[in-house]
Amino acid sequence: MSTDDPQGGAEAMFEQMLGPEPATTTTHRMRARVLERATRIEMALDEVLADAYARDASAGLWLSSEVVSRLSVNDRLRHLDHLLKERDLDGRWPFLIEVLRRFYRLRNDLAHGFLAPVRLDDPVLWVSTVKRGKPQVQSYSVEGLAWLLRAADQAQADLAGVWAAVVPTDGAWHEA
Repeated sequence: MSTDDPQGGAEAMFEQMLGPEPATTTTHRMRARVLERATRIEMALDEVLADAYARDASAGLWLSSEVVSRLSVNDRLRHLDHLLKERDLDGRWPFLIEVLRRFYRLRNDLAHGFLAPVRLDDPVLWVSTVKRGKPQVQSYSVEGLAWLLRAADQAQADLAGVWAAVVPTDGAWHEA
């Protein structure tokens, strides 16, 4: 097939070389939404952890980009859990850590796995992954997934509340 074939074009060439597209538009959109949400939450998490221990706002920016962002998500969640307990805030956000852990499990499955084509009548989504060399299939109920996505949105809002609770209120911290 010629690459300048007006009937086929690049898409037809790729399909011939690689086979048909395994994922649907729905699976791509769902994966993209979860990954975008995860990125926003990760940025908020980094900001909370950095600013909680920074001497001023500019040091917080540096800590966030140069230190906190290099930690694994699991390490960041451990630090957040410690921060909430250390500042006696764990009672205000008792489900935050668990929601974030579950959400990041989903994020990792979608980022490193294959989502089976979504059928509108199927109450379960299936994600195939390979973890430490062992193939696995995770199932997510549509209802549970919807709950987790709503809970992740709430977790992002909760992180803003945590930030407000841990960052110094004096103007000098914010002006630096």
